[in-house]
Amino acid sequence: MHLVFNVGLEPFHLQNEYGGAILFVVIACLTLSPLAFLYVAIAVTCSVLNFLIAHASMQKSDVLTCVVEALHICGQATLYFSLYFPFVMGVLSTHVSYQTPVDQQRRQETNTRIRPAHLRALSQSLEPWTMKLEVDKMIEDKGAGGSRVATRYWKVPAPGITATGYSTGGRNNDVWNPKMGRRLVARQECSICMKRFEFEETIAWSSNQLCIHIFHSDCILKWTALGGTPPNNFQSCPCCRRIFLLT
Repeated sequence: MHLVFNVGLEPFHLQNEYGGAILFVVIACLTLSPLAFLYVAIAVTCSVLNFLIAHASMQKSDVLTCVVEALHICGQATLYFSLYFPFVMGVLSTHVSYQTPVDQQRRQETNTRIRPAHLRALSQSLEPWTMKLEVDKMIEDKGAGGSRVATRYWKVPAPGITATGYSTGGRNNDVWNPKMGRRLVARQECSICMKRFEFEETIAWSSNQLCIHIFHSDCILKWTALGGTPPNNFQSCPCCRRIFLLT
């Protein structure tokens, strides 16, 4: 039997006793990829099959020849697959992205992570409406004649805000105005300096009951000192633009 190991690319035929083993060893060395192991394995398998075919031809055994030929066909199909597989995967890799579970988890964390700057900008843009809604919700009718009393409340990050003539100390994380006999609701950060209220800081709010916003006392003093006479914006609340009275 004449040994022919057809690679499948005309007119490129290998007609030697090694059945293309040398060719695939060279390809394996050139690729320098995990597919190199596949090429080497196929080359060794083809060499063994060619050896068996030659041995069966010498023994003139029809049964053994048929079995070896069937194995040779399987090896030939595997060879074709190994030749075209890298090209198919190369085309698919340009259109399909492969992600490990770790990559997917990192991407989800990146997408769900909210930046503080974005939250701050969103809070500023919604503040005129959200604050107004809070006041509307917390206004209750009390007493005879339907007098309306605004009950306002706010929790600070830490207790112990320093008490002054127009700002008061916080107990149980509450900001409370003893003169007005009420609690105030506001943001957890000063809208002027954009810093959170911290332990032992002095805060201030307007005696104008229509304004519900709280600021650092130094920040609001500097803000009001920049303006002239009312209704200049610098002497009004930076948030609601109502007149800000410290007395």
